[in-house]
Amino acid sequence: MVEPTNAAKMLELIEIERDDLDSLPAGIDVNLMTTPNVQGHWSIKDIIAHITDWEQYMVFCVGTRTGGDMPKLRQLATHEDIDRVNIEVYEANRDRPWDDILADYKRSRADVMKVLEPLSDDDLFNPDRNHEVTGYSNEWPAWRFIEAN
Repeated sequence: MVEPTNAAKMLELIEIERDDLDSLPAGIDVNLMTTPNVQGHWSIKDIIAHITDWEQYMVFCVGTRTGGDMPKLRQLATHEDIDRVNIEVYEANRDRPWDDILADYKRSRADVMKVLEPLSDDDLFNPDRNHEVTGYSNEWPAWRFIEAN
């Protein structure tokens, strides 16, 4: 993704990237969605479930923080932590039907935009605001957390 310079540009880039991603399942036979080994042992269905879970986690973090509550954050200090979460997400979604995964994915887009649209340039690009916006305390501005999820 191109690095955004303000909140409006970030939202525009998210829409562009999501439009590109949304076009992929439309052109693929439903039987191929659950065929493993697209990415490691994961199927397209597993990848879409993974993307949706991380989007929803970002929505949870930002939405809860802007609402004034403190969410229970995932421990993401190391690559091993992220790998562990990814395995948990895979296991939780592995046996779910494609139609359910796709419905969650489609709903997630609206959730993402709803939670991000109210954020200001300062919320997104000032590293000192990251903890207030995402709950994570680090040197990154909040938009980096959002981009990663």
